Amino acid sequence: MFEQAQTSVGLSVDFNLDLMKSDQQLSTLHAKAVVGIHEILDTNGFDGVIVQGDTTTAFAGALASFHKRLPVIHVEAGLRTWDMTNPFPEEANRSLIDSIATVCAAPTVKAADNLKKAGVGDSRIHVTGNTAIDALLFTKSLISDSSDSSNPELRKIFSNPDAPIVTITGHRRESFGEDFENICFAIQKLASEHRSYQFVYPVHLNPNVREPAHQILGGIENVHLLPPLNYTDFVQLLSNSYLVLTDSGGIQEEAPSLDLPVLVMRKNTERPEGIDAGCAMLVGVSESSIVDGVEELISDQGLYARMASAKNPYGDGHAAEKILRLL
Repeated sequence: MFEQAQTSVGLSVDFNLDLMKSDQQLSTLHAKAVVGIHEILDTNGFDGVIVQGDTTTAFAGALASFHKRLPVIHVEAGLRTWDMTNPFPEEANRSLIDSIATVCAAPTVKAADNLKKAGVGDSRIHVTGNTAIDALLFTKSLISDSSDSSNPELRKIFSNPDAPIVTITGHRRESFGEDFENICFAIQKLASEHRSYQFVYPVHLNPNVREPAHQILGGIENVHLLPPLNYTDFVQLLSNSYLVLTDSGGIQEEAPSLDLPVLVMRKNTERPEGIDAGCAMLVGVSESSIVDGVEELISDQGLYARMASAKNPYGDGHAAEKILRLL
């Protein structure tokens, strides 16, 4: 999946720690990342380190840099649910990064307020917007025809413009097990009741996601279980979608930029701005609440129009420029 992302944006990697192993513990991943990044910092003349987001590796990069007394710049700082168990372990990771960061690039005023509430000094906080919006708008500008694709599976899906597309992503660690199965059962029920809709799910490669998704949803005619998509293909999919069902953080920001209502399949979210703005709805992880949320959006055209036209609160596509000026 990383190689896929790298190729999409034309990047090349200078150092690869080769950390990913099947079913490894979070503490093992974190420890290997801290040691590996520290060794890279030891042998190369870095003036500072940028980490983005809330992953275990982002925290490892921040901690290794802090140990080297290097400035840490945290992009996407200040996102909070104030619940250490949801999302897990991201809520703890992002809080720990913010506590040691020299510069906290907060995507929204709400995120900046969260940092202040957590005791981060004003001089370290800067509201920049979110770089995810930069990436989305840049990628969308490169797509000359959103209904055409080099991906044969997407081409087939797009060839039926009369069948609205519901795009689905689901991969959260805290949902593994019963909650994730409930998500799949909800999609199964919706697909059965709305045969004219296409439910498109690029399935994460984690076996905790892949196995139940294929077991519950495999073989349903109007459910398309795809391999992970590169970013350009995914932006094309979003551009052709009617609505989005997701537990992802980034898609909560991306969908409103495409005037696309998004239903968040989580118990809470560190991105409440979308819900406050009216472009996202938190529907939980029970089968009935997910089904009810989609049914309401499909049947109530007024609600759909309000969500689709709500203003995106996550930035104007110039976050990277603002962060560069900070540096």
